[in-house]
Amino acid sequence: MGPHDTTSLPATTSRPGNGPRGRRWAHPIASRRASRRETIISEYHAELGRAGQRAQADLVRAGYHLGPVPFGYRALPVPILDGAGRAHLRRRLHRDPVTAPTITLIFHLRACQFRSYALIAHQLITAALTPQGNGTDRSRLWTPDSVRRIVTNPVYMGWQVWGRTSGGRRADPAQWVVCVDAHEPLVSELVFTHAQNLPGAQATFLLPAIRRAGPDIPSQIVAELP
Repeated sequence: MGPHDTTSLPATTSRPGNGPRGRRWAHPIASRRASRRETIISEYHAELGRAGQRAQADLVRAGYHLGPVPFGYRALPVPILDGAGRAHLRRRLHRDPVTAPTITLIFHLRACQFRSYALIAHQLITAALTPQGNGTDRSRLWTPDSVRRIVTNPVYMGWQVWGRTSGGRRADPAQWVVCVDAHEPLVSELVFTHAQNLPGAQATFLLPAIRRAGPDIPSQIVAELP
């Protein structure tokens, strides 16, 4: 090996006369390889994340439910087969006969009597209706915010929606993944629409336009959320 030949040096070693004693020196080729390896690993994990998101979106398009079960519904398992013939259990929402009437009442108070979220929460507490949550969460009282989350959730129209938020912020409705008529609705689209658009209220974003009668009929906005 010549005095300037460094091809056989390890990736990191000490080189005398090249700075303070004990400084580690990285071979340029090894550094590029390590950087490339980190990039490949990062891209691999990013692709895994994108593949997972695509799989979730496909499940929602098929009408299956992901995540916590909304108040007013029960989630029942449904066996399905994947492309390889393997069985998996997915979930579809079904009306909960115990809690669904509370949802109907909430939308009636909002859409027909124009009650505020705070007044609706107060009436639910006064009537001692079953609060949201499961198990130990049953002790949680109704709040204006919990009422608002119900009133603005398209799931109660029978929709499955994925991607409503991104990074904790509301996403552009045009980017949502939507399955209409995914399960039994607890309120009609008309009642849902009225619940969003109270007299004097200003809408801040729209639900995505959904075609409901064929490709030759223009899409219509179903509702506006405040």
